[in-house]
Amino acid sequence: MTIEDIIVQDNREKCEVFEKYLFLCVRTCDIGYFTFGKGTSTNFEETVIGMDEKQSLLPPTSSNPQQEAINLYLLIFGNYIISIHSEPITHVRHVIRRMYPLKNLFHVTSDWIMYALLDDVVDEFIPNMKTMELEVDSIDDLVLVLRQTDQADMLRRIGRARNQVTHMLRLLKPKTEIIKMLTKRTSDRLQTHTLLYLRDIQDHLVTMIQNLDQSGETLNRAHNNYLAQISIELAEMSNRMNLQVKKLTEITSLALPFAIIGSLWGMNVIVPMETRSQSWADLTPFFSLVFISVILAMAFWVVGRKLKFF
Repeated sequence: MTIEDIIVQDNREKCEVFEKYLFLCVRTCDIGYFTFGKGTSTNFEETVIGMDEKQSLLPPTSSNPQQEAINLYLLIFGNYIISIHSEPITHVRHVIRRMYPLKNLFHVTSDWIMYALLDDVVDEFIPNMKTMELEVDSIDDLVLVLRQTDQADMLRRIGRARNQVTHMLRLLKPKTEIIKMLTKRTSDRLQTHTLLYLRDIQDHLVTMIQNLDQSGETLNRAHNNYLAQISIELAEMSNRMNLQVKKLTEITSLALPFAIIGSLWGMNVIVPMETRSQSWADLTPFFSLVFISVILAMAFWVVGRKLKFF
């Protein structure tokens, strides 16, 4: 069963207890997984200075296989340990470098090497956790002071941060079950100091998961604030449009009497011309219609104001 899991690259993180050995499957990350994008600043003060000048702190989402999690299989025997991984990882080299100065102080056992590997895998998340917290704080501070041209960029940042939080939770939560399995079901096979070290890893995992949950809640609140701000801007734009329509309505209402009179009588009266053959008596109907139109327009305006039509 162990060989089958290794060959098919089973992704489920687990700890299986056999008669002569322990089998662990741990999801870890390669060197480039937490590499930040080009031009990215890790200084929080540089992050919050203008939306046009800052870059997101999170690594860009990519389908590059070099940024996928890697399966690390551990077979822990009484006197030795076997680690199997399909791609190069740095954890083994880190543990060997850490192990040599300690071999003169105490006897390095296979369970201690297992702890060191798990500890190095978990510690790989700490720098990204700090960057994640800075990014989430930056989003939370900037979401309410955005310019209209920066709103699409902020939406992408929120989505990218959510994706990273979800992915890190998916990698960290199964590791807590592995530590619980080691401390409860295999306590007779591990040394006392190794159990203490594993509990320390458990504390780190719980702290990081709590921070990620809090970051997820902050991002949800920031997303809701972002949508609320968009709704407010749309309402303000609608109000401005309504004011413009209101002004056009007033102008149309003032012109309505002229249109009515012009359509009813067709202005079939003598109108002022440049020739001097017309008398004032001939222009009386024309000026009467104009006077009546002005009076009706003023009446429409007064009645509309009184009834609050405009």
